Amino acid sequence: MKPAILMAVLLLALTACKKATESPIGSFDEYQAGDSSGFSSTKEIKGFYFKAATNSKLTTDYTGTISGTTITVQLANSTTRTALVPEFAFKGKSIQVGSTEQVSGSTANDFSSTLTYTLTAFDGTTTDYTASVYSGSPSSPSITLASGATSTSTKAVTVTLSAQDDDGVVGYYLSETNTAPLASASGWTTVTTTASYSGTASFTLSNSDATKTVYAWFKDSLGNVSDSANDTIVLSLPKAVSAFSLTNALNSLLLADATGTISGTSVSLPARMKENQSMVLIPTFTHSGSSVTVGGTAQTSGTSSQDFTSAVSYAVSDTDGGSASYSVSVTVSPPIPDTGQTTSYTTTSGEDNDYNTSNQPSYTDNGNSTVTDEVTGLIWQQCSAGLSGTNCATGTATTYTWANASSYCTNNTAGLTGSGWRLPTVTELAYLVRNEGSAPTINTTAFPAMVSHFYWSSTTYALDSTSAWIVYFGSGYVYSNVKTSYYYVRCVR
Repeated sequence: MKPAILMAVLLLALTACKKATESPIGSFDEYQAGDSSGFSSTKEIKGFYFKAATNSKLTTDYTGTISGTTITVQLANSTTRTALVPEFAFKGKSIQVGSTEQVSGSTANDFSSTLTYTLTAFDGTTTDYTASVYSGSPSSPSITLASGATSTSTKAVTVTLSAQDDDGVVGYYLSETNTAPLASASGWTTVTTTASYSGTASFTLSNSDATKTVYAWFKDSLGNVSDSANDTIVLSLPKAVSAFSLTNALNSLLLADATGTISGTSVSLPARMKENQSMVLIPTFTHSGSSVTVGGTAQTSGTSSQDFTSAVSYAVSDTDGGSASYSVSVTVSPPIPDTGQTTSYTTTSGEDNDYNTSNQPSYTDNGNSTVTDEVTGLIWQQCSAGLSGTNCATGTATTYTWANASSYCTNNTAGLTGSGWRLPTVTELAYLVRNEGSAPTINTTAFPAMVSHFYWSSTTYALDSTSAWIVYFGSGYVYSNVKTSYYYVRCVR
């Protein structure tokens, strides 16, 4: 054989060997029709890939899984599956989708649904492969509680949900715990399969007032479970007092009905009644809870009484056993005594003597060195400090500094009946003034041996804390002076 011919034969042999051992990407067309080796009927897909280099929508390469004649490829969430170009390796003559010849690394297809790849052998026989490309679990999961409200007074709230998945959202799962459920777990709610799901549902929050967080997951038709989405809301079940009052119809000691002022969980009522009366009163109230108790005892509006000498705590419970405590305080607001002036000084209407039909000064000698003001209910020391006995004829009226006067009354130095003795306020002391007649300007039958001079009040002068208010019973006017001054004293309770 000539050298040139031998060289050509060798080159042909080398080329054939190289072609038989190239990368598996592409057609293994070395098996020719009528091949005596018996491989003419071979038709097999050996590999299926999506590479970022040939697919601008991808950021990484993906390798398909081939099981029998089923090909599956799992892409990242929300990956667009239209116009994707696969690369594949196969044994056989040709490969088609429908009537379109497929070229590895070149032919684009829409993989939004399963495609059938028909592989033809050199002997003309065919095999179908199904290629399913999935875009991961549902994307853009979203949950909104109670239309975006920040709080709710009911446990049942409306939940707005949405998610996306090309393979179809088929269900959602709601929970107050953040542990992701399995696709096979119980508790999933099935929805009509759709690529773009949105809908509403009702969710019941757990018991007790608190900030609640509700988590939502979605799954698709392939059993992929989404990441969680969540929203929060503050649960505050109804347990509020909306009205609280005291009525004369239920409490005869009240001179007028009293309506409470509610501020947060505090209720205050200015009760128009005399001092030193029983504070056991029957209130009426309105609330939004399931029950009301005081100290564990059930309370009924308009029936249950309480001693309001000090603040009373009312517990309003909700349907889940949660409660809110309301502190109810009743402050006695005694009536204002009339001036007692009966003389008319002009013919013009409107003088004090024209208003003498109610609250006229009235006193009762209790026979124990105390006097009760029947208008205000205050109980007074009958004699000036230092005096005692019938008509206050024993001893000498004594003067004190403001601090010592306060101690004299608080310590009940006079040994008077009852407790709670104190120095009177300037208003209370001024109530004793008799506004006509000669000095001393006080009812001398109720308060004999009165000194026509200044008496201390407990009220500090607002413009100078070193001074306090005093009342002059020589003419009835009110004045102030330094607290180190010496004046007379009459205690009250």
